[in-house]
Amino acid sequence: MRAGMPEGCTVQQLNEVLRSMENYLSGIVEIESFETGIYSPSSGNIQVYFRPEVENTSLPSRVKSDVILMAASFGGANWTVFGIDDNGFNNNIVTSYRSNGVKLTGYNYDQLLRYGEHLLDRMSSNRRVSGAEIWGVGSYDRPQGEFSVDYDFEALKAVGISPYEYYSSLRSPLYDSYAATIPYNDEYVLVRIESSARDAMDLWHVSNVAVEAGEGRMKLSQIGEISKKNTSLPIQKENQSYSIAVRFDFLGPMQMSTKYIAEMVDYMNGSVLPVGYKAEDYQGRWFYDNQDKYAALILLVIACIFVICAVHFNSLRYPIAIIVMIPVSFIGEFLAFGLSDFAFDKGGFAAFVMLSGITVNAGIYLVSAFRKMISGCSGSSSRDIQVRSYVRAFNTKIVPISLTIISSVIGLVPFLFDGPSEVFWFDFAIGTIAGLVMSVAALILLLPVFALKK
Repeated sequence: MRAGMPEGCTVQQLNEVLRSMENYLSGIVEIESFETGIYSPSSGNIQVYFRPEVENTSLPSRVKSDVILMAASFGGANWTVFGIDDNGFNNNIVTSYRSNGVKLTGYNYDQLLRYGEHLLDRMSSNRRVSGAEIWGVGSYDRPQGEFSVDYDFEALKAVGISPYEYYSSLRSPLYDSYAATIPYNDEYVLVRIESSARDAMDLWHVSNVAVEAGEGRMKLSQIGEISKKNTSLPIQKENQSYSIAVRFDFLGPMQMSTKYIAEMVDYMNGSVLPVGYKAEDYQGRWFYDNQDKYAALILLVIACIFVICAVHFNSLRYPIAIIVMIPVSFIGEFLAFGLSDFAFDKGGFAAFVMLSGITVNAGIYLVSAFRKMISGCSGSSSRDIQVRSYVRAFNTKIVPISLTIISSVIGLVPFLFDGPSEVFWFDFAIGTIAGLVMSVAALILLLPVFALKK
């Protein structure tokens, strides 16, 4: 279970909510233990462990249902309940997550924030961009809101007071702070001092009620304004550079958002950022930072196929003939994405791995049939006998091979129905289908060239 309070709440309030859930859990004897952690007013969790003898019964599911009912009854708290089965619960109907981002890095944190604000101003002119904010580099490192006073320094100079003098005058009616720790009933308690006028000083009164400052009385609205801003950013540093992320939502298809992010990155790197600062795409993505690992995985799959075929055929020529079909099928996938506007993403890499495994099937079937037929012929080294044996093997296996390819393509067609909006499965289906079609050309034209002796 995960729980969090809205902005402006305290850790103590979240603790009270979690205590209520703990009181319910503590009354269930079948629960072996549970662990509670509170990390901030918006982040807390409870992990529940059941006794082994009840794990395979219906009790955990019943407890989960009761927990969901309790979570729904807690007003003001955001709950996420998951585990045990595929059903989950989430009552946080307003999400603050921003799905797109541009990461900025540099050696001066204050200057980096100014560049981030410049990028925000640039993005605000695009009607498709909404909710643009400066975040930390973590996916959920959203800044916390704070009230900030912006002074009109010319007005302050005209009345002859400094920002510090006015702030000191404003601080008195808003005072609220812990003063000391004193012994009370054999324990120590915190003593808090709070202004008697604090409850009456809401945002309107702070702006419009005159307070004594300098030699007279004045309103904040005469010398400045107060507004809520996102200011509490986590300061993060990696590779001796500070990092922030300008996160935003984009109203449009993924291809358009990717193009827009690339334009913003090129603009910042080419026209705004000096040496020592850098902008990059930060749709946060482990995948884009690890493309080399995906390429190595494909090479590993090909190497394993080669070794298996070499052992099976007791030859190096036949495995090479079969492996040649793999890059040809890749050409089909490259053409599918290169000649269309479809975005190449994780699904495209998954299609490479899939093609590496299934395109060699046809070659293995055909080469196995060819070797079986040629082994029963005398003078098998003769070129004519090899060609006739290959043709016979081809005629024997082409029908089941064709049916296998066609059935594979048909099985992938349902993934095309949702269109490019279903990014992974659509890319996976498009790439695999195009590669399978191209593998037919490799089977007919290239396989005999490498499989037959000259």
